[in-house]
Amino acid sequence: MKSRYLLALVALVAAQSSSGFTVFLDGEKYPGVNDIQIVADDSPRPPVDPPGPPPVNPPPSTDPDPNTPPVPDSCLVPEGVIEKDMPQVWTPYKIKRNQSVALAFDRQHFSRGFGSISFAENIQGPSPLKQAVISACPGDFTVKSGCAKEAFNERILVDFSGQFKKNPGVCSLEPGQTYWFNIRHFDMRNGQDTCPKGKTCVLTVRP
Repeated sequence: MKSRYLLALVALVAAQSSSGFTVFLDGEKYPGVNDIQIVADDSPRPPVDPPGPPPVNPPPSTDPDPNTPPVPDSCLVPEGVIEKDMPQVWTPYKIKRNQSVALAFDRQHFSRGFGSISFAENIQGPSPLKQAVISACPGDFTVKSGCAKEAFNERILVDFSGQFKKNPGVCSLEPGQTYWFNIRHFDMRNGQDTCPKGKTCVLTVRP
C-alpha cells in the first residue's frame, strides 16, 4: 500500500528576488526561501478508540395490557392467556385453538355490588361451545359452584355484597379482591378445545 500523505493547505505568495522566495505560512512571513519540498509522512496515525457499547434500552414490558391489575405471585398463568380489563359494553374477542381470554374485574364494575357477566356467540367467525370460569387467577379454569358455566350463550351471576351467599347459583366474591372472568372455546365432556384447528374463533363478553 502506498504511503499516506499529510495534505496541508499552504498559502504561498512567492516573489522572485535575488534572495529567493518569500513565503507566507499561516500568516507568518518566511523570506529567503530558495526551494520548497513536500515530504511524505510515513509516521503511523494515532490509534482510534474503538466505539463504545451500544446504548442499553430498557427491557420491553412483559405485561400484554398494562391497564390490567398485577397477577398474584401465587397464580401460575398458562400459555395462550390473553389478559384484558373487563369491558363496559358487548366486546368481541378473537382467539385461536388453545387460547383463552382473562378479563379482570372487581367490585367497582357493579354499581349495586352484584350483577352478571354474559358471554355469547359472535358472527365474525366460528363461535363454538364455550367454558367460562371466574377465578382469582387469570387462565384458571377450576370449576367452582356458581362460578362456572359451559354453553354457547350464558351468564354468570356475581355478588360482592354478600346478599346471595347462600344461593348456590350465584358466584359469591370478596369486595376487596380482583377476579378474572376466564373464557375459552372448550367442551368439558371430552376435555378438548372446540375451536377448529387453523381457525380464529370469536366470542363476545359484557358485564
